[in-house]
Amino acid sequence: MQSARSFLRWLTVAFLAALAWAWAPAAWAAAPMLTSLSPSSAASGGAAFTLTINGMNFTPASTAMWGAAVLTTAYASDSELTATVPASLIAGPGAASITVTTSGGVSSGSPES
Repeated sequence: MQSARSFLRWLTVAFLAALAWAWAPAAWAAAPMLTSLSPSSAASGGAAFTLTINGMNFTPASTAMWGAAVLTTAYASDSELTATVPASLIAGPGAASITVTTSGGVSSGSPES
């Protein structure tokens, strides 16, 4: 009887540990990293365009940001995202920082050209 209780206690602990690991993948997710953008620049006053973001550690829940503006983002793979950049974000001259957010964190910013 004692060994059956010990086994059930062990089984319960093992099950709860496995459940906690399965429900908390963000704790082990790596932060995204950007390696390149295409196009790497856009003319001020230009039309809206699709930005291809290459890097690592992207997930289907990744979100691309243009400065503080959230871009409509589509997941292609763990190394590629596409994002729609509206014309309003390139209406005037300037530079923007592109970042990607996942459950693993936030990328450090636009890759060096």
